[in-house]
Amino acid sequence: MYDQVRKRIVAGGIDQQVKFFEIFEEAEEMQLRLQYKIKMPQAVFGFGISADGQHYVIALADGSLIIKSKELEEFKEEIDDEMKMVLNAF
Repeated sequence: MYDQVRKRIVAGGIDQQVKFFEIFEEAEEMQLRLQYKIKMPQAVFGFGISADGQHYVIALADGSLIIKSKELEEFKEEIDDEMKMVLNAF
């Protein structure tokens, strides 16, 4: 899934991880770089981000949903705040 607010790709899968990839240009080609990954208690079957980037939903293999919201503060310490938000979900 493409995160329009932070300009990155977010993916989850059967490996029980949600991965956040930075998109950047190198030698006139678009590249992906893994920013971080988060281990989930089950395989990830779906992931969604609201258009404003404030709400996340993660669908797990056992049928449960994890829904989190965060306030955007002009992207101050974006990765640290986001990591805390996602890790606090568990």
